[in-house]
Amino acid sequence: MMKGKATDSRKSFARFCRRHNLTPERVSQIAVDYAKSTPDLARSHFMEKYHISEHVFYRCLDFSIICCLVDDATCKRITDKSALNCRSHNDKNSSRRSSAHAMELLRARDAFLKSFSNDEIRNMAARLINGEKSHDVAASYNTSRLAINFLVGRGIENLILDRETVQQLERLAPDNSYLIASLEKRENLKSKVISRLVGIIAYLDFLIGKSHLLSLVPVSTEDLQKTRDQYDKMLTSARNMF
Repeated sequence: MMKGKATDSRKSFARFCRRHNLTPERVSQIAVDYAKSTPDLARSHFMEKYHISEHVFYRCLDFSIICCLVDDATCKRITDKSALNCRSHNDKNSSRRSSAHAMELLRARDAFLKSFSNDEIRNMAARLINGEKSHDVAASYNTSRLAINFLVGRGIENLILDRETVQQLERLAPDNSYLIASLEKRENLKSKVISRLVGIIAYLDFLIGKSHLLSLVPVSTEDLQKTRDQYDKMLTSARNMF
């Protein structure tokens, strides 16, 4: 699924909730209830319990996976139960369609998370730091706290968020295991970036310092020095900002 389609899924879910008077929390509740239920409980049970149609019930399951309203374990229980229902009816074609649909939902889930821009991730982090509850931040993006945690974690890991923001987030939840894991990944990436920049600068210093080799290089010493200065600024930025 392309980013444009993933963005469309965010809009589609918002329209779906408005049309059927549902909230992300209600959709999540329906999906979790279904995932935890025994195999003998058919869709009619949930349709009656939540006063929804068959179409709305299945769309709730789909959107709960796509829009990250439930965790990975619940996603698996939902898709496994759907597949089990197909096998119990000895319908091989339906079973194959169910497996293909499950794969498409998981791809759409991944694309949904990737559809959020760096600016949106920075905005999420800023709102959390300013005291806004993660539930409210999630609601404004028609997703769950689970997705907000994942996206902010991605912002930490991929150096999208600056050092000051990360430190403020760390003070908000010093014992958050997910945050700690993201911080470790961030440090690993930062070390790789800095090491790469140091290597490039060292190579440029070598070229600049070996004038007898410059005839083999199709650029002037002045241009090499400018390039070297640019990488030096990038290195300073990497060390100071992240």
